[in-house]
Amino acid sequence: MIDMLDVYLEKKYYYPGDEVRGSLVLNMYRDAVAKNGVIKMSYIYLGYDPMRNIIYKKEYLDWKYEFIKKEKLNKGVYTYEFKFNLPEEIPPSYRGRYIEGVLKYEASVEIPPYPRIVKKGEIYIVSKTSEKVREKVVSGGGADINFTLIFNDPLIGFKELKGVLILHEARNVNRVTIEACINEWIGYTHLKLFKHRYSISRCLARKNYVIRGLATRQLRFTIDLGKPFRGTYVYTSPYFDENIRIMPLLRIIFHRAGRPPKEYEIPFHWYVHGETEAIETYIDKEVKVYMDTVSRDVLRYFEEYDEGDAMDIYLYLTKKGLSISIEEINKILNDLLDREILEISRDDPILRKYRIRL
Repeated sequence: MIDMLDVYLEKKYYYPGDEVRGSLVLNMYRDAVAKNGVIKMSYIYLGYDPMRNIIYKKEYLDWKYEFIKKEKLNKGVYTYEFKFNLPEEIPPSYRGRYIEGVLKYEASVEIPPYPRIVKKGEIYIVSKTSEKVREKVVSGGGADINFTLIFNDPLIGFKELKGVLILHEARNVNRVTIEACINEWIGYTHLKLFKHRYSISRCLARKNYVIRGLATRQLRFTIDLGKPFRGTYVYTSPYFDENIRIMPLLRIIFHRAGRPPKEYEIPFHWYVHGETEAIETYIDKEVKVYMDTVSRDVLRYFEEYDEGDAMDIYLYLTKKGLSISIEEINKILNDLLDREILEISRDDPILRKYRIRL
């Protein structure tokens, strides 16, 4: 069924300072009087502190356009065009756990005897970068734990974040967790006396690696950041003002035997769009070579054993000093299935068994 009132926009994403063009379509099913036809655009940045039940609020845009005052219309379709410019200082869209900032529109019209007709929606503001993708090298730690982290920065689009973690010293470390998180920071003044702060990190993707001697001192990781953001959450780029900070970061957690874990946070940049094409970096080449090595070792497993599942292969690779997740092993197995090198020997609902195709 066609809606009596609808809103159409030229684009899905807009940059700060862009001109927004659109049209309102009014479908009149019969001759009637239409009145109070209005479309409103509002952009309010909200930050909520659950500890004190206080909301930080900042308004960036409040735009209104009246397309019908009071007019008798015949049966048919009527189109009304509108346009306005976004402010240059408008922040990118974000919807997180305690912070939200999305440009919302609401169009409405009254056509008696119908109730007031309303159409609502959202417009996403994004920012772009002209930076080239480069390897970012970060060193950290102390006497017991010392590491170098190399990864691609900035990340452009909903892609995989690739990197290498080199452990120079990892005393008593038996496991390493690498998480991709977004830190939401809210600061505001209460009663003009104290500056209150509330901070929370929302971690979206996680990789765990078991440390077995010196063989696994170089951890190559790939974190898919596309899946967590396709859906509920909207995120475009880092944003800072006097009271709001939103920053993506990599959190590295070193789990130590008999001692509390040690954490390090390394910020990175993330943009939905980029003006320059991403080049193939050292990290891309390293990860590609590493995965080719793992694929060859998976085939060697099937030369030594008649059949096996993903867990069997994981244990086999770990003994050889190769650090890889079950998820990545399943990708390799599916690729070997597609190439008809392997076949399924037993289709178990929990763990499939594979063997060399005869």
